[in-house]
Amino acid sequence: GPLDGDEDGSAAPDMGAYEYSGAHYVSLSGGHVWPFLTWANAARDIQSAIDASDDMDIVLVTNGIYSTGGRAVYGKMTNRVVVDKAVLVRAVSGPAVTRIEGRGPVGDQAVRGVYVGSNACLYGFAVSNGYTRTAGDDDREQSGGGVWCESSGVVSNCVLAGNTAVYAGGGAAFGTLRNCLVEQNFAYVFAGGTYGAQLENCVVTKNAVVGDVGGAFQCTSVNSIIYFNV
Repeated sequence: GPLDGDEDGSAAPDMGAYEYSGAHYVSLSGGHVWPFLTWANAARDIQSAIDASDDMDIVLVTNGIYSTGGRAVYGKMTNRVVVDKAVLVRAVSGPAVTRIEGRGPVGDQAVRGVYVGSNACLYGFAVSNGYTRTAGDDDREQSGGGVWCESSGVVSNCVLAGNTAVYAGGGAAFGTLRNCLVEQNFAYVFAGGTYGAQLENCVVTKNAVVGDVGGAFQCTSVNSIIYFNV
């Protein structure tokens, strides 16, 4: 039978093991049936699938522009997507066809692109049109227009473009950026591109700032190119 572990005709005992679901799916045309375990039942927004996941799960996101919803983590700064679990959120077809959009302009109604929490990873997205507040904590509410990461958060194989921060890091603030393109972002005080991040195999280019340091401020860089910033 289906529970006959040794095929002797008797049901195997229930050991109380955790049933690991593994993957949760996101599609703009999904059926939105919790906990989103198939493409047919996929969540229509990324946040719902993250909320249904557990640590070490993967959230798979198919093509589209994801520009609805929002949640604050620190203060009043709203993030379009909050990855507040140790999960991998991955775009299946890459940044050319899968985008997360925030909302401007800067101020209390602004929406940052993505918050990437401890031991979480955002992989393969374009993140654009993210903005920060003009008030609140400099680092947590006025920095990282595109993405804001905890120290162990990772952004990998992403394109961060067209984002704005009032304080620092128009494209990204903190965490690790790996194999990312950070371009044409803007900040008012420091670093149109990246702030306080570890850069690995990244390109930071064509970013601008009103104040100091167009490209990367208080970052470490490994095998990365930082050029043509203003």
